[in-house]
Amino acid sequence: MRTIMLLFMLISFGCSGGGVAVSSPSDVDVERPSQGIPQYQIWYDGTLSWDESSENLIFIPKRNAEGYHNVWPLINPPNCYDCVTIKITSHDPIGKLLTAEVTLKNPTPLNGFYVRGLVIPHQATSLEMLNPHYWWKPADFAPGQTPAPFRIFAVEDNQYRFGPYESHTQEYQFHYGDLNDFSMCEYRVVVRFPKNPGEVRTIHYPFTHGAFTTSGGFISLRVMNDMFDNTPDYAVWGYKIVDGVAEEPVTFRQESWNEYLSWFPGVETSADTATIWVFAQADGNQNALARKLEFPIEDVIPTPNRIFPLVIDGCKVFVDQLKGGMTDEQTEFMATNCVGSQKLVKTIADSMRAYNPDFIILQYHLAFGEGDISNVHGNDWIKNWEFVNVQEDFFEHRSWSTQPNQRVLQQDWLWYLTDPTSDWVMYFIGNTIERMNPLGDQFDAVFADSACQPWNTDPAKWWEGSDDPHDMFTYWTPKTQYFLDTVARAYHTLPTYYYLIPNAGSYVTTISDITYNQCDGVMIEGFCHWGVGSYFTEVDWCLQQNRTRALAIQDKIILCQTGVEVDNTLDRSFVHGSYMLLQDNHTYLNMLGPWGGGEPEWWPEYGWNPGPAVEDWTTIDELQDTDGCYVRHFANGIVIVNPSDETRYFTTTKMYSHTMYAEGGLLPEDGIPTGIATGPLIDPGIQTIPPHSTWLGIG
Repeated sequence: MRTIMLLFMLISFGCSGGGVAVSSPSDVDVERPSQGIPQYQIWYDGTLSWDESSENLIFIPKRNAEGYHNVWPLINPPNCYDCVTIKITSHDPIGKLLTAEVTLKNPTPLNGFYVRGLVIPHQATSLEMLNPHYWWKPADFAPGQTPAPFRIFAVEDNQYRFGPYESHTQEYQFHYGDLNDFSMCEYRVVVRFPKNPGEVRTIHYPFTHGAFTTSGGFISLRVMNDMFDNTPDYAVWGYKIVDGVAEEPVTFRQESWNEYLSWFPGVETSADTATIWVFAQADGNQNALARKLEFPIEDVIPTPNRIFPLVIDGCKVFVDQLKGGMTDEQTEFMATNCVGSQKLVKTIADSMRAYNPDFIILQYHLAFGEGDISNVHGNDWIKNWEFVNVQEDFFEHRSWSTQPNQRVLQQDWLWYLTDPTSDWVMYFIGNTIERMNPLGDQFDAVFADSACQPWNTDPAKWWEGSDDPHDMFTYWTPKTQYFLDTVARAYHTLPTYYYLIPNAGSYVTTISDITYNQCDGVMIEGFCHWGVGSYFTEVDWCLQQNRTRALAIQDKIILCQTGVEVDNTLDRSFVHGSYMLLQDNHTYLNMLGPWGGGEPEWWPEYGWNPGPAVEDWTTIDELQDTDGCYVRHFANGIVIVNPSDETRYFTTTKMYSHTMYAEGGLLPEDGIPTGIATGPLIDPGIQTIPPHSTWLGIG
């Protein structure tokens, strides 16, 4: 048996398909009647169970809340853990009578009509509902099922609409023979959204590629509308057929109306192919177009397009970003001397890979925020703010905020904080995957910026709880971990493995309990100091080294980035030396000059190579000398770092060539770097190490 472990993302979880029969559509594009019934969608579905310990009925969801309709451009499955709550108001175990208050919640930002809560027995049971509001069965109930639903709202009456995120409580009265009868029942809530007039249009279905794999599944579907006008007047959904059995329907994400991505939940099958029925139906129209497709089931291990190279000795460089318009000589030098970069449009990516096919490029996206920000999409810089700005459930809100809609503003960069456990995470996954390679090979990974605790916000103390900052992490850390877990699973189960590399910031907040073990690595921005002349305490410097080292020895990718200045060579030595203490299999350095704008830079320190490290270490105090310096030996050299505010000393026991650097920085147009290295021979003895500096020796 093959196990197809597939994710369900950026899609609404299910719909009745307008009543379209999925068992026998034609193998070609056809129009098929919808049997003339309204389009009912499932909000949530699960089973009932009697809990003896609490003497209460509990609702066990089969999956998260669901919803789809034809006018909202993106419906994600909401994370709704309180959509159904049950409270027993009376229980007579002798007379076997039970009364329960069931509260339903609308899990979408849409008005719902024809809302029904259905108790559906799946086998013979003595359970009887004493106060049902019966109504005719929807077409997708199997013959023999006898739902005993209650009707929440009157039909077609706006004053009884089920408003966005509203809750409603209804009383159930049951007579039962055995409390276990409840476990034989399904509880399903269905809803109908109002339909608007629509017209039939011709839709073509050229599928660019598709496959199901034993590790992940995907379909990339491109839909071309003959009368394309960016109006979302079609619902598009599909059914997966496995071993001849139709699975539940799923809808495809709609945004630009020319691209859909979808993942299907896991099943077991011995078949060699999986069949997909794809339908499109105009809103308000009773006909649907259907097409059958078959894809192979492949045994595939998710594989990245490129591998981050090992750092065996010396230093490897990962630059932040590179501008367009570099000379051929600059392009060749940066491509062949750097591991990779980020935020490169396709033309620049292609120019770098013409010299180095293994050049790694990261896509940029804020982890927990959105604003009027441009991101790379192919050769363009695009903004999604117009769409995201109206998805109010994406954002964190506080009743005491004075920001629009009571949001939380990040004041340095003017973006609004999003809720990592909301539908934002599904949007993030789909948006980043869609932007990976729209024009072919482009990005290898996602750089999730600002993936740490929020800072400098309005309101300042935005978290739920007291003024104690510990409460911020009590509130924020579980949300962060949920987000990173979800995104990592998504990126790591596709046929192409995508790296997830969040920005952990400086990683020196002592009370922070955020971890990044599920990610492929991190960027440490503000590596070894806040900036030139602004240093951590020695305690915080050690904390950053220890936390980062804990990831490095898990073979995580570590991008060490911080600012430097050409003339402050002591500070440069401190940055370089701190990196050499940390150096491991996948640690990379970027010393960022003051120029900005993606200018190509190169520093002579990058060329210093003392050979492989001798000491392996777990905590930085293992490298501390009795005089206070931190020392790491290499096969052909030594690194002595002083992270303190005072001068310290170290006694060398052999002769070294004491390496010192000057100049460097901007890479000239001829692609030949500047920089001066001197290495006078120093006899064994006491060496003076100024505050926040490094003593380098070769020998």
